Amino acid sequence: GFFFVFFFILLGIYLYPAKRILPSLAKPPVSTFFWALLALGFLLLFSHFFMRRSGSFPYLTDLTGLLGHILLGLMTLLCCLVFLRDISFIFIKSFRFIQAKILTKPVETDPHKRALLIKGSNIAILGLGALASTYGYTQAKKRPEIVRQDIALPNLHPDIEGLTILQL
Repeated sequence: GFFFVFFFILLGIYLYPAKRILPSLAKPPVSTFFWALLALGFLLLFSHFFMRRSGSFPYLTDLTGLLGHILLGLMTLLCCLVFLRDISFIFIKSFRFIQAKILTKPVETDPHKRALLIKGSNIAILGLGALASTYGYTQAKKRPEIVRQDIALPNLHPDIEGLTILQL
């Protein structure tokens, strides 16, 4: 049940941006390397889970968990950005279709400009995703700030006077 659903959702998160970005940016020897890297990242999460459950290889377990979750964060962000880009392309295409129907003449599109737009947006999406993931990772590695706050409560029972509460 759970693993079946988890597997296919994760597969979609990895495949959707990869299928939309990789073909325009890399040709077969390089794209094969990136597909293998994505497959490895996909398998890292599952290997981390099974190594954690078995209790073997503690250092390797932590490393696969860290790398797998960093890549999962990047791929989730890329999935959202590619989806938003694709939705905007649908709106543009719909607008052009309506414009062609109103003007009764077809609106010509240059395939070279379209390919350049797709390639440029893919580069921008990858750059933004990498920057945001790097920022998120550095923020996650920071130590939390500890703020002491004294709060006066009237009619407090003497047994809990001076009680310290931690809020995350």
